[in-house]
Amino acid sequence: MFDDCPLCKREVITRVLYKNEKWWITECKTCRVPMIVLKEHRAQVTTEEMAEAKRILEWAVVLYGYKPKKMYFDCRMKRIKDHWHGHLRCK
Repeated sequence: MFDDCPLCKREVITRVLYKNEKWWITECKTCRVPMIVLKEHRAQVTTEEMAEAKRILEWAVVLYGYKPKKMYFDCRMKRIKDHWHGHLRCK
């Protein structure tokens, strides 16, 4: 954990939708879409972790009642660049 990282401190949480030993999912405080966050403080994930993150996030979105017509996974980290996270954007 890094003291100055808002994701480590979980400052961006509105509510936790899901969590396990590796990930947590919340609704992003800034853009109000589902967001998956790696619990470990690092900027990159493996190809396998990326696939796992997408799968878990898409599952959680349906479970918690989001009903987008189209979804796409956005892992461009614009504001917090050193702690991996991804958003599920809905069209």
